[in-house]
Amino acid sequence: MDETYEENEKVLVHHQNRIYEAKVIKIDPKNKVDSKKRPLYFIHYLGWKEKWNEWVESSSILKFTEKNKELQRKVNNKASSTTDNASGEDDQTSHDNENNDDDDDQSPRSNSSNSSRASSSSSKNKRKRNESRYVQNANNKYMEIEIPSSLKGKLVDDWNFVNNEKSIIQLPKDPSIGDILLSVIEESDNKTAEYKETINGIRQYFNKALGTLLLYKFERPQYDQMLKSNPNKSMSEIYGAEHLLRLFVKLPSLLVISNLEEKTVSQLKEVFDQVLQYLDKNSSTLFTKEYTVATTQYLKAASV
Repeated sequence: MDETYEENEKVLVHHQNRIYEAKVIKIDPKNKVDSKKRPLYFIHYLGWKEKWNEWVESSSILKFTEKNKELQRKVNNKASSTTDNASGEDDQTSHDNENNDDDDDQSPRSNSSNSSRASSSSSKNKRKRNESRYVQNANNKYMEIEIPSSLKGKLVDDWNFVNNEKSIIQLPKDPSIGDILLSVIEESDNKTAEYKETINGIRQYFNKALGTLLLYKFERPQYDQMLKSNPNKSMSEIYGAEHLLRLFVKLPSLLVISNLEEKTVSQLKEVFDQVLQYLDKNSSTLFTKEYTVATTQYLKAASV
C-alpha cells in the first residue's frame, strides 16, 4: 500500500535518476486526471523557483526519513558520477534559485537533454551544499555551509507564508540582525578583533545583498517602504532572523569568486557555523511565529 502525505510535509521526490528534497503544498485526493489512480500531490522543489511546482503521484514520493536520505545520497552520488563521466566536466558553480526574481530555464523536471544535465549539475551542487566542507575547482574555492535541519524547516515555512499565503513579516524586527550578531559576539569565547570583523562582515554582506538577492518579489513593496521610512538606518537594523538565514543560503555563491586561503576559509566557516548554531538554539524567540496577512492595498502594490 502506498504511503500518504500531508500538506506542508517535507518529502523526497524521485525524478529520472535523482531524488530531490521537496515540500507538499496541497493534495488532490481524487486525481482528476484519472480517478482510478493514486492521489496527486502538488509539490515545491526546495531550492527551485515556484514556477517548477507540479503535481506528482505518491509512487514518486518518499518519506523524509534518515533511511530515505541515505538512499538519496547513494542515488545522487551515482547519478553525479555518471554525469561527470559522460560529460567530462566538473561543474561546481554555486546555484540557488529560491529567492531570485529572474526567470531560470533550468527545471528539476526538464525533459530536454541539456536541461537534464543542468538539473543533474544543480542537484549535485544542492547535495554538496549540505556537507560541512569546501571544494576547490581550478583557481576558485567554494564555501560550503551546513544549515541545521530545523532551520531548513524555517526556510520552507518562510517561503510558504510569503509566496503561498501572501503574508509578510512585521518590520522592524526585534531583535534585528544587528542585535543577533552582537549577541553572537557576546556569547562567544573568541573576543579577537578578527572575529568581530568577520561578524561585522556578515552584517555588511546582508546590507548589500538584501535588495538584490534575499527578497521574494512579494516583499518588495515592504522593502521600498522601509527604505523610505528609515533613511538613516541600515537594513540589518530593520530585518531579523528570517532574512539573515536566507543570507546563509546565498553566501556560497557570494564567496565563490573569492581567492581565499584554506586557513581563511576554515575561519570563516567556523564563524558562520556559530551564527547558525545561535539561530538554531534561539529559534523559538528569534523567528516570527505568525506572519501578517497582506492588506488589499499591499496586494495591489505587489501586483498580486
